[in-house]
Amino acid sequence: MQVKALIRRTLVKEKEKELFSLIQQLRSRAARHKGYISSEIVWNVEDLKESVSITTWRDLNAWKKWLEDEVQKELQKKIDALGCVTRYEIYAFPEFEGDVPMPML
Repeated sequence: MQVKALIRRTLVKEKEKELFSLIQQLRSRAARHKGYISSEIVWNVEDLKESVSITTWRDLNAWKKWLEDEVQKELQKKIDALGCVTRYEIYAFPEFEGDVPMPML
């Protein structure tokens, strides 16, 4: 079952250009990772220190394997070093039993 990972990032310092470059590198690497489907990045129009990456993965296992990728870990360390706070939220479409949505994970 497909999952969507929302990756919220908030910069503490004035390092927007550096963050953008690192996120682009992550996105490029993720696109070659098994189980990756798509992604998009949006920035808060009122505060460019805030961004959300929305990635779609074949299943939860593919997402978890991406988090263990060594290049991903190194790029995330560089993002952390910029003073960036990163939060992950994982979502999936519910399965239904009758008219009632059921958790599937």
